[in-house]
Amino acid sequence: MMQPTITVIGGDQRLIVTATELAAGGYSVCCYLTAETTLKKADSLQEAMEQADIVLLPLPLSNDDKTIQTMEGTLPFYELLRYHKPLFLGGKAGPNFLQEARDNNCRFQDYFLREELNIYNAIPTAEGAIAIAMKELPITLSQANCLVTGFGRIGKLLAHRLKGMGANVTCTARKPADLAWIDAFGYQKLPTREIQKALSDYDVIFNTVPTMLFPKEVLHQTKQDVLLIDLASKPGGVDFNAAKDLKRKAIHALSLPGKVAPLTAGIIIKDTVLHLLQEQNIIE
Repeated sequence: MMQPTITVIGGDQRLIVTATELAAGGYSVCCYLTAETTLKKADSLQEAMEQADIVLLPLPLSNDDKTIQTMEGTLPFYELLRYHKPLFLGGKAGPNFLQEARDNNCRFQDYFLREELNIYNAIPTAEGAIAIAMKELPITLSQANCLVTGFGRIGKLLAHRLKGMGANVTCTARKPADLAWIDAFGYQKLPTREIQKALSDYDVIFNTVPTMLFPKEVLHQTKQDVLLIDLASKPGGVDFNAAKDLKRKAIHALSLPGKVAPLTAGIIIKDTVLHLLQEQNIIE
């Protein structure tokens, strides 16, 4: 089985790490409009695409669902999707890109939908959130009262690490099974519907739920010097305007893997892409 030629387009330092790791694994890699790299770079889109079997796009694939974000501006979808031969791989594709790909008979796989990527990405997200808390809080996390809203991938890893640092950890969840797991792990449990109980006790609140859990009337019940770290994707779960009005410190900490651990995040993408290609019998 011949190794596919992979063209990497746009992205940040994570995608350069991915490209470098793929090249080190013996794959032919070409970069176009990426961050600085010693790998082979194409001078034009045509050159980048003419030999490509796989086209690797960023995570997120686009900020506006119209163009690919690159280090040298933006690349419109329609310019890219004129090329039908390659398999396109990208992360967090929007509906407009998906429709344009279908209209142009382009094959596309979203690697952000892979469960292993989201689990591994939760590790630098949790560590990054803790780093923010350590920087912003005037107290240690040891013995701090911490509320983690949501007990998904990030919530589980975050609670585990906080408890390991000696924090007093309370976790919220909606499902009875998740509340049982919270109990089993030794954290304090709190049903999400009862989130307003004892909010004034918490020194730091980590939100992982992408729905509005902290509107103004809820924020009003938090302590004046609370730190809120919102890890949920936009628009998040905190009313940031209300937090500002109430003089609560609130930080929307997005895309932490690429910010705090780009090397790890790039390797995670590389491993995920290889798993995807193996499952489709494109590589061994």
